[in-house]
Amino acid sequence: MIVIPDISSSHNTFFSWCQLCDHLKSTQDWTSGDEYIDECIREFQLKATNCKKVIEWIPFNKLTNLQKIRENECEILFVATWLAGYVVNLISLPSLNASEFIEKITTNLFYKLEQYMQLSDSIVYGITKDTTTSGYMIVVPDEFNSIRNEFFGECKYCRQHNTFFAWCQLCDPWEAAQDWTSGDEYIDECIKKFQLKTTNHEEIIE
Repeated sequence: MIVIPDISSSHNTFFSWCQLCDHLKSTQDWTSGDEYIDECIREFQLKATNCKKVIEWIPFNKLTNLQKIRENECEILFVATWLAGYVVNLISLPSLNASEFIEKITTNLFYKLEQYMQLSDSIVYGITKDTTTSGYMIVVPDEFNSIRNEFFGECKYCRQHNTFFAWCQLCDPWEAAQDWTSGDEYIDECIKKFQLKTTNHEEIIE
């Protein structure tokens, strides 16, 4: 007779997270389409000690309303809606382009990813690939939408908590940014930047 530990009675290592079982589930039934990228993501998944540290491959077609917020020599920051129910930021690294070897891209990408994950209370949702530029992006919570307060009620559309009285950060900024134009593309872009950053209806401009 071989005696082994009872898996079902092992203690969770985090709220609703079992280190023995859950990390194995997260590594199954998905692919980025690139074996090397898959292997690197799975390394992070297998090291995760709680649900906040699990990253995943996010197909680019699951992200909508993509808008560029700012750009510098190190990174380009976008905001988008993830169909899983979140407003997210996408961090694109201009130094990583499709002409480089995938090993070099991945090494630099995952170095940057580790930097984010080592920050206090940081959450990284995962990685995606822009189907237009073939550039890889790190997906993190939206910096303007990191707090929701139950006091302000629930949005009737997305069922998430409003960030302000009668204001849903997930739905309302996108609604405000649609179906209008000043007639000048540059002015439109500037106004929409303010609209997408707005956390309550009193700050909205039009």
